[in-house]
Amino acid sequence: MSFVTQGSIPEVVERFPGASIEDRTAILPQVNDLGPPDLVNLIKIIGQPTPKSTPQSLQTTGVYLYYTGADTSNVATVAALLNSLATIIGEEPQMWFGKRKPWHVSHATYSTYNAFRKMDIRVHVAFPGSVKWEVLDQYGNHASSDIIGNEESDDIWTECFVSSMVRSLITADDDGDFAIPEFLNGFKKLYIQGEKLGCNEFVHAPSRLDNYLVDAFFNCVELTHCYEQALEILYSLVDENPEVSVLIARTLFLANREIEAVKYIHEKLAASPNIFEVPGASHLLLLQSKFCFDKQRPDLALPLAVKAVESSPSLFEPWEHLAKVYIALNKFEDALLTLNACPMVTHKDKYILKRIASGAAERLKEQSERDSTQPISSSSPRPSDMHLPLPSDVFLSGVTNLSSVDVAAEHAKLSKTSKSDNDNSITPSSILSLPASTLKSTFKRSYLLLAQIVHKIGWENMLKMRSKVFVMEEEWHLSNPSMAKLSSHSATDLSGDFRKKRLCERWLDNLFMLLYEDMKVYTFVRAQEMQAESMSDTLTPPLDSGSWCGSPNAEKTLDPYTESRTCIEWELIGLICERLGHKRDAQRCYERALARRFSVRAGKKLIGIYSRWRNRTRQQIGAQGKISNSITLGNGNNSKIMNNANNSMATLTKSVSHSYPSKDFTMYDPALLRLSVGLLAWDYRWYTLFSPLLLDTLAEVFNDIGSTKAESEVRIWFDEHEGNRGVLDLVNLATTILESWGRVETEH
Repeated sequence: MSFVTQGSIPEVVERFPGASIEDRTAILPQVNDLGPPDLVNLIKIIGQPTPKSTPQSLQTTGVYLYYTGADTSNVATVAALLNSLATIIGEEPQMWFGKRKPWHVSHATYSTYNAFRKMDIRVHVAFPGSVKWEVLDQYGNHASSDIIGNEESDDIWTECFVSSMVRSLITADDDGDFAIPEFLNGFKKLYIQGEKLGCNEFVHAPSRLDNYLVDAFFNCVELTHCYEQALEILYSLVDENPEVSVLIARTLFLANREIEAVKYIHEKLAASPNIFEVPGASHLLLLQSKFCFDKQRPDLALPLAVKAVESSPSLFEPWEHLAKVYIALNKFEDALLTLNACPMVTHKDKYILKRIASGAAERLKEQSERDSTQPISSSSPRPSDMHLPLPSDVFLSGVTNLSSVDVAAEHAKLSKTSKSDNDNSITPSSILSLPASTLKSTFKRSYLLLAQIVHKIGWENMLKMRSKVFVMEEEWHLSNPSMAKLSSHSATDLSGDFRKKRLCERWLDNLFMLLYEDMKVYTFVRAQEMQAESMSDTLTPPLDSGSWCGSPNAEKTLDPYTESRTCIEWELIGLICERLGHKRDAQRCYERALARRFSVRAGKKLIGIYSRWRNRTRQQIGAQGKISNSITLGNGNNSKIMNNANNSMATLTKSVSHSYPSKDFTMYDPALLRLSVGLLAWDYRWYTLFSPLLLDTLAEVFNDIGSTKAESEVRIWFDEHEGNRGVLDLVNLATTILESWGRVETEH
């Protein structure tokens, strides 16, 4: 089965042939970090051109589409991709806005951004015939391939390939079966230039250890489990770049070689009498502290976390981790003070692939005539210009045919819900407009820490602690004699009251308000659920809330409480529960959302929740096994050891029964498989082949139940009824990719 067909190629009609390339050129001076996605521009004609042909005698149109994850390691692979697209479009008449058109591609251009050199590389192919390429920088300077030396040409294409893969891995979009050795070798060659790519939204400025190239490297390693190849690359770099020891330690932890990782970190930190002079000391200390924290030893993690903060006080992550450790130790006042001292990142947003502003070239010309320096505003193409065919080779009922118009209408209805006379009431529109949902970067993660504290001690105790630890800004102004007209005596009294308090940062004060708004909605919804439970015994139980989370043969019946809200409402309430740390409540909300209809957001959230329950339960069962072995080895000779082991077993069993929904981690595999298949079909409907989340989830399920059994269940569930087709082929493709990476064993 070929997964690239006419029905799987989305196209946007240009205002005139080549307009998208002009628009891309116009926005190059404004490009930051990793740059825009790759652009494919096609000039399509009807009829075969002859030497006597003129533009007027041929029906010509220009189209463009975006591409991610392509092999851009050399001009030949790019030209082959363009030739493949041209062949598919021209092999038979194409369904074009309701009519069949015998298109042929006469010219094709592939534009890819080299984030290391901040320039665009463009490959031009004329059919049939020539292939040429050029580079274009942000200042409009051109250079053809004829004047670029072979060595520099190789460097440019290596940088292009790595830039393309970093964009793909960072955005978790269309990874596909990319070349792992080529990417790792590119990482080795370009490691010292990684800072040029920029960094994520949690870091103030890029460094050798904090940049998009390193982030993509670990995304690749986690997805493919190519630990040995990664370590080989890193060990070859560490002599000339000592800070690479941090990356080696991280990779060892990912490979589950914990003892080796701990010893390695200890050796590096002990190599210098002054620990803060060790390259990457803060990161190494943080890794040590996280290891202790994950082993349920926050007491050991605390001094390491403090040293990590002292080593790099300008980094957010060490402060965040220190606050987590204080929370685990029930030192909530220290946690609040630590949170208040966190260095927040205010100038960066999460990197996403942005489409080119339609008409950017014309607006640039207008701005130059007005001598304006304002950035070019974005403009989406008109819906009438977008050719978005429905892939015919894969169809999954309830997913592929989910109407985007109906979903948009559901969202519009929610946003237009009228507010009641009571300003304190909770309405669907008020759920939609909660400000905490818009938090980004370090503010979003700080909010989660604040919610953890409230989850442990309650809102009232949090308010008391806040007043004990902090001075609010308004109170501070009143206590300052230079800012308030107070007598010297009263000012002295006030400053005495505040002497042991810290001024609460304005952003943290705002988080308290946002947290209160979320809690108000959560309390209201939870009261509704409890009332519904008291009035009915038929509420949908977890893991059985409709076709995506329950038995494939179960008849879909919804309880009145689930039907009382739309899918989007349940999603939003689930997000609120998740922000506040109520994971089980969030799970029920996402399950109810999927009971209403298929939902990408609810599906991905449930994959995360089910995977977390399964992995934690597996760890607990593994720990129980180790304790059982210690009891057997003791053989009754040491009563103290036996008693300690038995006590640990009892504590562990109690922890499992109260913290996790089930002791059988495999119970989540059917739901994870169904969710993954639904999301695979959805991604393919919108021209994407797989994501790291789905590949990783399928690998875990296949290793639990076997790929043969998984494929058999997919065939029974999806491929043999309701007109579904091609679903098993998608799963088989995922299996092939995972087998090539060594993530699952080949079954015969």
